[in-house]
Amino acid sequence: MKVALILDRQASEQVVAGADAYWLISSPENRQLAERLRKTDVFDLNSAVFDGDLYVNVEDAAVGVLHNIHEHHPEWTEIYVVGVEPSAAMRATLRDLGRVTKSTPYGFVVMRTS
Repeated sequence: MKVALILDRQASEQVVAGADAYWLISSPENRQLAERLRKTDVFDLNSAVFDGDLYVNVEDAAVGVLHNIHEHHPEWTEIYVVGVEPSAAMRATLRDLGRVTKSTPYGFVVMRTS
């Protein structure tokens, strides 16, 4: 299962293309996007919009949500992270969940190692 973790508050359909599930940081634009995506019946029902204001910063949100993705989508194989680069704290989290396989122009991809 491919999961898109989107930390861009003005995401578009293109950033979740090819994903089986999505986790979008909350904004009016992303809530509207989530409503459109839900109507397609293409994405996993555990896809979500999360409140980024509950976190200190985008990096903290990414670390917290990576754990949530692991819990809600235990069968994940890849996580496409958009809107943040992997920091030392994120790399520690990723050692538990997988590994960074490649940087992208918008973030990075994590592939499950086990």
